[in-house]
Amino acid sequence: MVTALTAFPEEHAKVQSCRDVITEHDHPPVATTFSWYDEPAEEGHGYLVIDVEPLLRAPKAHEGGLLLSDSRRAIWVRPDASVIAAAVATDSMLCHAMSQRAESARLNVITLSEMNLEYFRWVDRFLLPSAEGRWEHRVTADRFAGKELCLLGPGHNPQFPMIGLQNQASAGLWDRAWPATGSPETDAFKSPSRIYGLFGLAASQNPYTTDARADTEKVRAAVQG
Repeated sequence: MVTALTAFPEEHAKVQSCRDVITEHDHPPVATTFSWYDEPAEEGHGYLVIDVEPLLRAPKAHEGGLLLSDSRRAIWVRPDASVIAAAVATDSMLCHAMSQRAESARLNVITLSEMNLEYFRWVDRFLLPSAEGRWEHRVTADRFAGKELCLLGPGHNPQFPMIGLQNQASAGLWDRAWPATGSPETDAFKSPSRIYGLFGLAASQNPYTTDARADTEKVRAAVQG
């Protein structure tokens, strides 16, 4: 199969418009690079090329386990079958499209809810049944308070302009654990409840929960927009 490219005038290359569309609709966010290439045979015309960073690189061996990571997130399955998952609380991941000021970052409720639910759907359904013994889940938030403030508000993500109630993290380091229930929806509620506690909020103030469980249909509808 052959695809023919058609050169177009450079003034029609609306880079910022393309970047805005990608930022709004790509979830989780991806890193992009825009490049313009002139068409030698047609003056003033050329091609806009958008390079997209892979969401996740190939897994690699790490300290006897398996590590899957990129610049924004990582998941590490260790030799004892325990799992560590991490994500940065910046505009590139947990605070996607929520930046207001350079000195603060507000957690994106949709991103937080989706990542928790997807993580526990994998761990509770596939890893826990294959591992013997009693297991617990743990949430650790590091450097959420300090020079750069991390914020979270009740309810849905605010619309632009971003106004409304938002609380600051009450501690720079926050570590909470609970016994694994084996139910992805239940654990995906218990995890954000620990995170919401860091901001003085109740887990019921997360709009993507129902009856103390993560609500898959609500999360799916929010992600699909």
